Amino acid sequence: MNKKNNASKVILAILLFVFILLPEKIILAEENLSKSNQTTDISEQYLKESEKTTALNLCNHLLTRQFNALITGNDVETRDIFYESDNTILYNQFLRWRIKQSQVMHTSWSSYDYNLLNVDYVKDAENILIHGSFNLKYTYTNGLEGRQDNINFDARIKSVDNNYLIESFNIDEVMFDDFISTLNYENVIDMDVTNHKVKNININDINTVVDNMLMQIELTNELVSQEPNIIQPPLLKTRASQYSYNSANGVAYANEYAYSNNPCFYTAAGDGGDCTNFISQCIWAAYGGWNPGDSITTMTNNINNRVRMMPSTTLSNWFGHQYGAGTPWESVNDLWNFATLNSGTGPRASGSNNNSVYKNLVAFAISSGDVLQVKRSGDAKYRHSVYVIFSSPKFSDDYNNIIVAQHSKNTTRALSDLISGWGGADCYMRKLTFNSAQFDK
Repeated sequence: MNKKNNASKVILAILLFVFILLPEKIILAEENLSKSNQTTDISEQYLKESEKTTALNLCNHLLTRQFNALITGNDVETRDIFYESDNTILYNQFLRWRIKQSQVMHTSWSSYDYNLLNVDYVKDAENILIHGSFNLKYTYTNGLEGRQDNINFDARIKSVDNNYLIESFNIDEVMFDDFISTLNYENVIDMDVTNHKVKNININDINTVVDNMLMQIELTNELVSQEPNIIQPPLLKTRASQYSYNSANGVAYANEYAYSNNPCFYTAAGDGGDCTNFISQCIWAAYGGWNPGDSITTMTNNINNRVRMMPSTTLSNWFGHQYGAGTPWESVNDLWNFATLNSGTGPRASGSNNNSVYKNLVAFAISSGDVLQVKRSGDAKYRHSVYVIFSSPKFSDDYNNIIVAQHSKNTTRALSDLISGWGGADCYMRKLTFNSAQFDK
């Protein structure tokens, strides 16, 4: 009898829990679900489709006007789409510089095409924040082409009197990057290196620095060419097999991987970026380490076996692979020193115009397959390397008839753009012309 009573008490307790406590939990769950649905509804209403369209149209207007100006040579009108801020003042200065340099260096465009890849939107109390990316292709007036893929842009769209205006705009385009790098070099701005965005702006000094940049571009027309100093590599002291330098192979490789990274190699980061790592890959291809049509398996085998490379026994050797590289492979200045002083295995090159302004290296002396390195006049060392993929200069100063490929930013562009982006008359540029070299494999 006691056992039955106990069982009855247990059943009663369970029923009490079901009928008293469980409904309370159900009610709480329903309330939470209701709040969740309410939050979702609010979020969906928070950024309307019309607001997204308006914000994106503002960015499209800016980019369209900016690129059209490179065709027409006219100033870019932004008063109807910009809200005045330090950032938009900075961007207007960039547009002023960009149009002027294209006129002086004869690098205006005849056409362009940019395609949006993706766009994300966020809205805070007053602003619409946009992050997107696009691919850009363009044709210069001389018929040559340039291209940059995956250009990121960030915009803050501000609500002003029931209207929207661009309060800030940052773009990961190569010429804007060169412009910002110059201002950072002049200590006029501070960069958020991790996110590649302008962090602090000394707006009072921007106009003065840009005026000086424009003056340096103008002075390019007054520079007088001189015969560059040529450095020949020393005589060979080894008996390894000799291989010619096939510039067509190097150009083919550069065109194949100018806009993306070869997964068979690592991608260099940090100071200097991936520029010389990419250039060494082009040199490696020109010596026969890569041939057009090679599969990933073939490339991987050649890299693992150090075909047309040096052994990876010391970082002072010229080699690269998926996990890193030797110092001469990835360093601007170490590549120059190695190639011009090398008397053993590895790449060999004649160097010219070291520590001289670009104008002394006349355009008709630059050929496809050459490597060019640049710095600004105040730099102690050269800071960037590019690979020449096309050269057909008609006159000694036609640097816009030369196309170079580079990484960091991954792009192809006229050499005249590179020169003006690296200081105009203050651009120092040297050349490596590679010769036959010896390799163990």
